[in-house]
Order: sequence, then structure tokens, then C-alpha cells
Amino acid sequence: MNWRILPRSIIIIAKRIRSEKHALFLTCIAANMKKESLFRADLHIHHIRELPLDLLWQQGIRGLLFDLDNTVTAWRSLEVAEETRCFFAALQQRGFRVAIVSNSDRARVAPVGELLDVLALSGAGKPSVRTILHACDQLGLSPGQTAFVGDQLLTDILGANRAGLTSILTDVVHPKEFWGTRYLSRWLERLIHALLLRKDKRTEAKSNS
Repeated sequence: MNWRILPRSIIIIAKRIRSEKHALFLTCIAANMKKESLFRADLHIHHIRELPLDLLWQQGIRGLLFDLDNTVTAWRSLEVAEETRCFFAALQQRGFRVAIVSNSDRARVAPVGELLDVLALSGAGKPSVRTILHACDQLGLSPGQTAFVGDQLLTDILGANRAGLTSILTDVVHPKEFWGTRYLSRWLERLIHALLLRKDKRTEAKSNS
């Protein structure tokens, strides 16, 4: 398998999958693979509380958009850790404008937004950029002034990069996930990561030869 063949392979899978929603998702992924840079996060952290806030501020970042499931809370959970509540309060005290942008429904997203006292947008359809850009607009910021933090390469990072935001990949909060994420998205993430790593090693070898 190589980078050129992968989009065609994804299209084949999309045509065979029964879920129209997941088929459209895969088609979108394949269509964006002409630009491999869209699949590279600007930064990788283990947890949202490890965000380099001073550095981001120095770089002109004034807004932070967060995915919800397995980024801020465990999947489908309405429980927000006390440390996370304090962290979100501290972000706003430091001057950051904050929002949650999630693919989940309003009944899931709105209560967490109210609890954290931040703008919360649901049904985002990431990697679509529509809701991401709407969130920037609602915060009164440009994409260049905003960073997106999420745990999924194919929704959060791809969406952020397509929209022109700084993209920050974080590790999952909890191993439990939606089946489509675990058995489809994560498999593709591992494959894409392996292909990009192989390509980077080849490029480095050529530059050193």
C-alpha cells in the first residue's frame, strides 16, 4: 500500500459500506488525500491540560476550539472532571476565547457547554469546515488566530487544517469509543500515519545521500 493507491482503496471501501453517512465520510477523506499536509497535526499532546498556552499566545492564537468526545470528556459522557472545569475557567481568565465544536447531537453537546460556560456547537460534520469557521466567526476571530484541539486525525485535524486553523492532536481521554471510530477511523489513522512516516524516512534518506 502506498499514498497514491490509498485514496482508490478508500473509495472501494466507501462503495461497499452500507451506511450512507460513513460512505460520504470516506469519500471526503479520499478527496482530500491529494494534500498530505492536511493529515499532519501542527502539535501532538497527551492531554488538553498540556497545551502550551504561553507559546500559543505568542504565536497570536486567541481562540481555542475543542472537540468533545474523548477530548474534553469520555465518549458519550456528560461528566466533566473538576480539573477540566478549572482548566476551561483558567483559559478564559487568560484571555482565550473558547468553544466546543462536536459532531455529536445537541442533547449531548449543549449540557457540557453550559457546564463549562462556553459556546458549544453540535452536528459539526467534521471534517467539513462549515461549523469550524462559524465558531471562529462567533468568537470574533480569524482562522489564523484560532487553534483546534481534538483526538481524531480524520475529523478534527483534517477539518482544522482545511479551515486554516492551527491543528493540535491529543490522546484519547478514555479507550471506549464509537464503533465507527474504533474499527474504521482508527484503522485509517494508523495506515495514514505509517505511510507518512515511511515517506518522511525516504525523504530524509534522499537528503542525506
